[in-house]
Amino acid sequence: MSIERFLFGDPIYAFLKRSLDVQQFRTEVIASNLANVDTPGYQARDVDFARTLDVEQERFAMADVSMSATHPQHFQIESPGVTAETVVHRNGESQRVDGNSVDQDTELRKLAEAQLYYNATINALAKKMSMIHDVAVDPRI
Repeated sequence: MSIERFLFGDPIYAFLKRSLDVQQFRTEVIASNLANVDTPGYQARDVDFARTLDVEQERFAMADVSMSATHPQHFQIESPGVTAETVVHRNGESQRVDGNSVDQDTELRKLAEAQLYYNATINALAKKMSMIHDVAVDPRI
């Protein structure tokens, strides 16, 4: 196994990176909802994080995650965007008279939840990098 594959081609690393991408996008969607709290007719949106992770787990379980080089000294790691079917309008939530469905308390709760997921993923990624560091420092581990 090459060092590049070990460091960047690992499905766990790719999955954690993808999780960070999805959480960042979810935070942007929630921020957009908060920015439109006073926009008449605006419908709150969210990213179906569980569905996105399920799709990604299946993709990584079935596929060989590998890197492709565009130049001998450059690496390209695939990071697909969030698909349109994972961004959903939240139905069933109360709407104001002006048709806006954004509830500021709900959005702030979802923002805190997204931050918790993001921090947990960062901690898992840091642990993985720490293990790689430990092996690089003392290969007898």
